[in-house]
Amino acid sequence: MSNETEFVSGMYFKQPREGAPDYVVGKLSINRDKLLAWLTAKQPNEAGYINCDIKIGKSGKPYVAVDNWKGERGNHATSASQSNATQDESFDDSIPF
Repeated sequence: MSNETEFVSGMYFKQPREGAPDYVVGKLSINRDKLLAWLTAKQPNEAGYINCDIKIGKSGKPYVAVDNWKGERGNHATSASQSNATQDESFDDSIPF
């Protein structure tokens, strides 16, 4: 897997405007012509999807990047659960009754 970021051409995520309600996560702007050209050239995964992540750059600005993670089905969620379990090893889950 390459560590190089692949940006989604024609799709831009912006942080919510000042004074926006708490339930507004952000704003997605799409340049139809750029996005359509990019989608036409991009190969989807086996299920027909192109997965994307919304990330925060070093500049502090959000951007949309392609999620090119490949692995066996279900491993992504399992590895996340395992990493959380390792972080919470000190947690005592015994029931007091």
